[in-house]
Amino acid sequence: MTHSLIIGIDYDENGEYIRMWVPELCRIENKKIHVPWTLNASDLKGIKIGDDYPKPIVVAKEWARQLERVTNTVIYAFVYLHES
Repeated sequence: MTHSLIIGIDYDENGEYIRMWVPELCRIENKKIHVPWTLNASDLKGIKIGDDYPKPIVVAKEWARQLERVTNTVIYAFVYLHES
């Protein structure tokens, strides 16, 4: 199974689809829109995670470590290395 973050970044690199269907995130920069829960306050542009946009769903403990590893890899590889 492919990680949903990878699919989102591959097919919606600049977040147009996300902006259309999740208007709460429309002010976030292109690639960073895929990982709003990882951003600092200045990148969130006034959006409050937990109020304006939901916090991530809690995952079972046995999946948490794997999810964190995949998420960190995706964030590093696609968001921070490929900024233009």
